[in-house]
Amino acid sequence: IQTNQCLDGNGGCWEDKATNVTACRDTFRGRVCECPTVQGTKFVGDGYTHCEASGPLHCTINNGGCWKEIRDNQTYSACIEGSTSGCKCPSGFKGDGLNCEGKDGIAGSGWRTFWLTVLGIAAFGTGGYLRYMDSEIRAIMAQYMPLDDNHGGYMPVSGGHGEAPGQAHHGDI
Repeated sequence: IQTNQCLDGNGGCWEDKATNVTACRDTFRGRVCECPTVQGTKFVGDGYTHCEASGPLHCTINNGGCWKEIRDNQTYSACIEGSTSGCKCPSGFKGDGLNCEGKDGIAGSGWRTFWLTVLGIAAFGTGGYLRYMDSEIRAIMAQYMPLDDNHGGYMPVSGGHGEAPGQAHHGDI
């Protein structure tokens, strides 16, 4: 009676349970641990502890072992298409390719900049408007009453003797 040694604990070989790929191959002499070829993608490694998708189609199998995420119906992947292997976080993300994090979130970064710009323009506009209104109010009030030039601070009358500005002091004539 011949038994399949790959059925018990995967024969001690590497396996990827997410994609149901295994390095265990049952032969008439027993099992062999060698990295497989799946859907035209060759896996490389020792077959016992590690196998990694390699070749131009490596991203088709488990995203080449790289990070992958879907945000706002957009798929982001760290798998480098066209190369034989490798992972690199896409633009707007940082990390080692196996784990990537959004800097500020891809979708949110443009809106954050937009709203900060709008807020800055509104703040400058409000400040300018308040300054303009202050000058208009002071101009209207100056038509009806004398105003201090230092905007509310105490300014002594010339000579300190109670004469109005522009009047000559009797001792100065």
